[in-house]
Amino acid sequence: MGLAVAEQVLARFPKASDALTLKRDLIGASPPALAIIPRAQPSDMFRLLAKWHVVQDGIVDADLLSSAIANFDKDDLIAMSETFSEIEQPESREVEIAAEALVDMLEVDAVEAAKLCEPIMLKVLKRRPGLLETFDVRLLTQPDAIDLIGIASSQKAISNLLRRILSLPPSTEASTTVSQHAILAFDRAIDLSISGELNEEWGEMFKRLVDDILPHGLATLVSGSDRTAHGLSLLGFPIYGSPSAAIWSEGLGDAAVDDRSWARSTVDAYLLLLCLRDGIAQTIPILTKTLPRIRYMAIHDMLSPEARELLNRRLPSIGDSWDFNKRILKILRKANRDAIDVRPIVSQLSLTEEELNYVFGDNDEESHSFPLMRFFWPW
Repeated sequence: MGLAVAEQVLARFPKASDALTLKRDLIGASPPALAIIPRAQPSDMFRLLAKWHVVQDGIVDADLLSSAIANFDKDDLIAMSETFSEIEQPESREVEIAAEALVDMLEVDAVEAAKLCEPIMLKVLKRRPGLLETFDVRLLTQPDAIDLIGIASSQKAISNLLRRILSLPPSTEASTTVSQHAILAFDRAIDLSISGELNEEWGEMFKRLVDDILPHGLATLVSGSDRTAHGLSLLGFPIYGSPSAAIWSEGLGDAAVDDRSWARSTVDAYLLLLCLRDGIAQTIPILTKTLPRIRYMAIHDMLSPEARELLNRRLPSIGDSWDFNKRILKILRKANRDAIDVRPIVSQLSLTEEELNYVFGDNDEESHSFPLMRFFWPW
């Protein structure tokens, strides 16, 4: 039954005590077998209740009105909810009762329906925060996601809401929320970075949070080369303040010798620089595993852009050219001259006789044919 018919009934019987059965039929408060006329359309229900004070006038009590709404099927509930935002404010007592009954009945699949109005959707989520663990947060605005974090009942729900926040440009409120949940936000940011959904404007934020994330968020970073590479990129590849190379290596585990992916080259480049920071003498086992793989990738031009840029910026210079092999040999030669036993590393590198002579030869560089000019030699 349309709203116009319902309004005609109300106009014809203005006194609250007139035609009670007929009026109860309009809101579905009579059993179907006893109803004189069909109830009003669900899509008209909020409009009708906004004009007609059935509880205040004593036509039905609050429980009866709630029960009537509870008997609607899912499609009727959705149709009813779609018009909630169209009624004039402030809400009447009847509208409030109906909205609460509606919220109690809606399930998550109905909440996620594309046409469900935002006010009802938010009421449902605030009433039942457990839904936030699996709710499609793309239906939320960023301010709504920030607001809902305050009532989220689990870390999983907070993480889900952070996904929405991080997919949109940062605001002052969003940045504050991310800072308050730095580890969870970082974990979610890595996922979004991998899928290409992370808003690029968040990049600088995580660089500023590096001290809060490391070392506490290390477990987030060591669950596969791809996640590690994306996470390190978000943090700006921190060298100073980062855990030791040994801790990183233990967390990452042994990579396959033939893992020559871009992600692995990025991780290996970072590990190499941490080894140099911690000292070759203390990191020989790590270098023995890592250096052969990254050297192979460098020689065959297989490094990721991030790995190449990182190594170019931090390895010893040999002038304007970029030659990873020469730079590594310089490092090994200096370590040997400092009485560090680099033979375990060198044995894995398949060096030529010329290169071996350069690493282990005496200090007279001019007595070797290896083509590195003294002009480029810092040590």
